[in-house]
Amino acid sequence: MRFTHLFTVLMLMQLLPNPTLAQEPWVSLYTTNSPESMQGQDVQHVIARGETLLGVLRSRYDGTAHMQQLVRQVVADNPSAFHGGSPDRMIAGQTLTLPAARHGPTTADDIYLF
Repeated sequence: MRFTHLFTVLMLMQLLPNPTLAQEPWVSLYTTNSPESMQGQDVQHVIARGETLLGVLRSRYDGTAHMQQLVRQVVADNPSAFHGGSPDRMIAGQTLTLPAARHGPTTADDIYLF
């Protein structure tokens, strides 16, 4: 039984084309919204009811050590989106202009190697 199975596998291998190896040791994939393609581009965000500035910034700039500086920059760049210039008083429906992220995506991508 094993001999028959082995013989069948060997015969099928003769019918398959020869495998080829990739010339590069890795492949870099980019999408239109990857940090590399958005380098230097500001991002627009419409404020939803109940959102906080810190929540918006954490979703975009996860792990940024200079969060307080970023909060001040966003408030200064978007004065019409905050009551009295306070980062705690965002106006729902206003559009924030956020500086381009300098880091990678905030969620991990699944990568499969074949």
